[in-house]
Amino acid sequence: MTLNHFAFAEAEAGQRGGDGGSPRLPLMQAITKDLTLRGFATLHTPDQIEEWNARLGPWLAEGRIVLPHTVVEGGTAALPEAFLALQERRYSGTVLVRMS
Repeated sequence: MTLNHFAFAEAEAGQRGGDGGSPRLPLMQAITKDLTLRGFATLHTPDQIEEWNARLGPWLAEGRIVLPHTVVEGGTAALPEAFLALQERRYSGTVLVRMS
């Protein structure tokens, strides 16, 4: 399991009925699997934003980071049901409605 999947899976769990608190990492699992945890943050300086943008694109393209999302087919007719499903937490992450 890659680190980014590990961290994002835990953060995403809060969207699916977790306690709503801050994301938590099961550190004992990390220790027993000999995972290396490295933080990455941007503090919004121009250089840091440029570095983040340079790293994020390749990470997404490589599949190292996967952002949860759902694509709902059906155009404008699907909007009410998609909205209700989102409110009921049947989807996680970003919800997109394909318009054509």
